[in-house]
Amino acid sequence: TKVEPMWHSRYSILKSWFADESEFSMLQHVGVKGFLVSSVLLDGGNGLVLRSLLIMTVLSVIITLMPLLEFIVGRIIVSAPFWAQWTTWGRVVRAGFPLKLLLGQLAWKGVATTFSKLENN
Repeated sequence: TKVEPMWHSRYSILKSWFADESEFSMLQHVGVKGFLVSSVLLDGGNGLVLRSLLIMTVLSVIITLMPLLEFIVGRIIVSAPFWAQWTTWGRVVRAGFPLKLLLGQLAWKGVATTFSKLENN
């Protein structure tokens, strides 16, 4: 054909730059931190170590902030402006289980989407 193959079909960059046995491996220049990030966090269990670390970080932040969150939620629940809006949120509280299940699913989807964005960035 008139079109020449691209360079990536001619040279095995993946095997020569990122393989441990190659003399051109970039991993020999990254040091201990690079090895830990590359081998343990990213490659370990197909990213399972990184996901677990992210989950543990989010949970530890939530647990650390729990007393503050309890105080703030308690103050909001006993406040007059909150109860003045009873006509607005009271319908949701008295709603049937299917609506509550739908709202829970929507909340879970939002949390899962946010978590996946954190994971991918």
